[in-house]
This record gives sequence, structure tokens and C-alpha cells, in this order.
Amino acid sequence: MHSPTDEPARNHPSARPLGRLPRALSVAGLSGLLLLAVWVSVERPLVQLENVFTEKWYFLEKAQLVAWLALIASTVAAAARVRARQGLLLALWLGVAGSLAVARELDLHAVLNPPNIHIIGLKPEQAVHFRIDWWDDPSVSLLLKLGWGGVFLAIGAALLAPFIAARYRWVRRIWRKEPFPCLIAGGLMMLFLGYISDDVIGRALRESGIRLSGVEEVFELMGVVLLATAAGVLAIYRGPDRPSGATSGDSVSG
Repeated sequence: MHSPTDEPARNHPSARPLGRLPRALSVAGLSGLLLLAVWVSVERPLVQLENVFTEKWYFLEKAQLVAWLALIASTVAAAARVRARQGLLLALWLGVAGSLAVARELDLHAVLNPPNIHIIGLKPEQAVHFRIDWWDDPSVSLLLKLGWGGVFLAIGAALLAPFIAARYRWVRRIWRKEPFPCLIAGGLMMLFLGYISDDVIGRALRESGIRLSGVEEVFELMGVVLLATAAGVLAIYRGPDRPSGATSGDSVSG
């Protein structure tokens, strides 16, 4: 028997069964993100972006890109199969995160800088600079700052809103060794290790001639594969939690 504190919040919207319209809109939205990500991945080599350094670990970079695309594809399947809103919200969160990761892998943030902003039809003075001093510069139009700030806030909201609304009990489920949250935690840990291996430890060792960029790429690939596997589990289980041996009340973690 579960204690009252262990019962899922059945009245919360995330625990309710899915309607046809939210499912259809989510599948359509995630499918659109997948098609856009694939199209941009194909077109990106044809676009010469300035101030972008080519990575020497070509195979690892491409493998990561394929894994991110596989993750988005798995979220489409998950959105079509999950039973409750919580699973759908987690699929949306992973799909948006995967799409942003694809953009980062392709260095698409450089399109917003002055040398490349013409690609999307804007002028250099309308570009954003990813520097604190640009945001503090009084000579830069306040309207321009507010515009770009709104764009980034909207992207952040699209990423965080479904994650927060899902109300998934990550710590409890990891403690129970549920595959979905454990894979997510492992993937994020691998991505974090990839970051510190080169951007933190690697910088300290650079003067001695030691390069850890290859280690970074291996960690990142492992992280993406784990996250993509988690998205696959979400689709297979038709929700984030293991279905076998679960009661109908415990199928949603609230």
C-alpha cells in the first residue's frame, strides 16, 4: 500500500488522460521540429558561416548529430503513444531540447552574429552579440535588446514550461531505478563531464600541450545516446514509468 505522500497527484493536469487534440498538436509540432532539424542538417554544410571553427573529430560530431535527430524522432513516437499528459509533456521537453541541441551542433547561433545575420534577411546592426558588454552598452538600441531578449525568453519558456508542468518526481524515480529518469540523469552527467573535460580541465592543461577535445566528444556522444535511449523508453513504455507491476494509480508519478 502506498502512503499518502507516495500517491501521485491524480487531480493535477499532468496526470489526466490525453485528449485527441493535445496529442495531435504535439505530434504535429514535434514532427515539424524533426523535419526542420533534418532539413537544416542537410543544408548547413552548404552555408559558409564566419567565425566558426571546424571540429577535427568529424565522425564523433556527425554521430552526435544523428543521435540528436534520433532523439527527436523518438519523441514523435512517444507523443503518439503516451497515455497521460505527463508523458506528453516530457516528450515535448525532450523534443525541444533535442532541436536546440541540433542547432548548437550545427553552430546556428553564429547566424545571429553580425557577419552572418544577412542569411536571415537582417542587417549587421540588427544582430545580437553574445557578450555581456553588448547588453550593457548604452549605444545599442534598447528596442533591439528587448527584441532579442524576448526571443531568448520564448525559447527558454518553450524548453522549461513542459519540464516544469510535467511535475515528474525525478529523485524518487531514480531512487527506484526507473530506466527513463536514470537514463536522463546518466545522459546529463555525460554531457557535463564532456563540458568540464575540455572547457575546464582542458583549458588548464592547454599550455602543457595536452588536448582533451577528443575526450569531450566521446563523453558528449555517450550522453546523447543515453538521452536518445530515454526518449525511446518513453515511447515504448507509453509513459515515463515502467508499466510492469504498476497499478493504474502509480502509472503517473504526478
